[in-house]
Amino acid sequence: EAVVDPSLEKYHQLRIDVKILRYTLEFFKEVLGPESKGLIKDLKALQDNLGDMHDTVVALELLENFEKYGKWGEANKKKSAASGGLLDYPGVDAYMEYRKEELQSLLESFPEVWEKVIDPDFSVRFSQAISGIYLS
Repeated sequence: EAVVDPSLEKYHQLRIDVKILRYTLEFFKEVLGPESKGLIKDLKALQDNLGDMHDTVVALELLENFEKYGKWGEANKKKSAASGGLLDYPGVDAYMEYRKEELQSLLESFPEVWEKVIDPDFSVRFSQAISGIYLS
C-alpha cells in the first residue's frame, strides 16, 4: 500500500495555507501598497513549487496502485490472479522513476523559494503592504 510520507503531507498543508494568503493579498491588492505585488510573486513561486510537489506525489500513488492492482483507481483492490505482487509495466516503471527524480528536484529547490517567504524582509514588505490600506 502506498503511504504518503508525513513530511510531504506537511508540504501539502503548507501549500493550502500559502494559497489562502496569496489569494487574500490578490483580493485586496487594489488597496494594499505597491509592495503587495512582490509578495504575491514570492507566494506564487512557493505555491507553484508546493503544488508541483503534491501533483507528483499523487501521480506516484496512482502509478503504484496501478502496478499493484492492474487498474486505475482504488476500487476492488485485488491483485491480478496472474501476479503474485507488483505487475510489470516497463513504461510505468520508467515514468515513476522520472516522477521520483522530479520530486527530489522539487524538494531540493524548496529551500530557495521558502527562504524568500521566511526572510525578515518579507515581513517588512508585508507590513508595508498592509499599511497601504491606511494610506489609501
